[in-house]
Amino acid sequence: MISKTSTGKEFGRITNYVFKKEKKSHVVIANGVRSGSSESMAKDFERQAAARPRVKQKMLHITLSFHELDRVQLSVSKEAILLSWLNALEKKGFPLSQTQYAIIEHTNTPHPHFHIVVNMVGNKGDALKSNYIGVKCKLASIAITKKYGLTPAKLEERIKAENDIVVSDVQEKENNQKKGQSGRLKR
Repeated sequence: MISKTSTGKEFGRITNYVFKKEKKSHVVIANGVRSGSSESMAKDFERQAAARPRVKQKMLHITLSFHELDRVQLSVSKEAILLSWLNALEKKGFPLSQTQYAIIEHTNTPHPHFHIVVNMVGNKGDALKSNYIGVKCKLASIAITKKYGLTPAKLEERIKAENDIVVSDVQEKENNQKKGQSGRLKR
C-alpha cells in the first residue's frame, strides 16, 4: 500500500473528481458529510470550513493505493483495513476523528485505490495542523501493510531489480564464456 497527500482550497473540485462516473466510484465511509452526491458532500465540507475562513488550505486529499494482489483481501475486509489505517493515522498524531472526512473507492483500474477527503477545519471550528502529514500517512500505511500482510510498496520494483541483476549476471557470464574466459577474475 502506498499513500499520497495533497492539500487544496476547493471541496467542489475534489468531490467532483472522486465522484466521476468513469472512475466507477462509491463511498465506503463518510463521517460528518452526506454521501449521496458530490454537491451535497462539498456543501457539508464548505459549511464546516466556513467556521474558520482564514484557513487557506481547507482540504486534505489522501490517496491510498493497493497492489492488485491485495484485491481479494480487500474484498473480504476492506472496511476493517481502512478503519485500521485511520486509527493508525490518528495514533501518529493527526486528529482525524475530530473532523469530517469521506473515503471513496475507485474501481476503474486493476489496482484498488481509495481517495480520502478531509476537512482541515475541525468539528469545533479549530484549524487542524498538517505538519508531516505525508510522513504520518506513510507510517500508517507501513503499519497496516504489515498488520494485514498486504503487498508492500515497491515490491514490483524490488523484484524487477533483483531479476535485472540476475539477468545481467547471467549475460555477463555468457559473454565471458563466448570470449573464452571462465568468468572468474584473474589475479
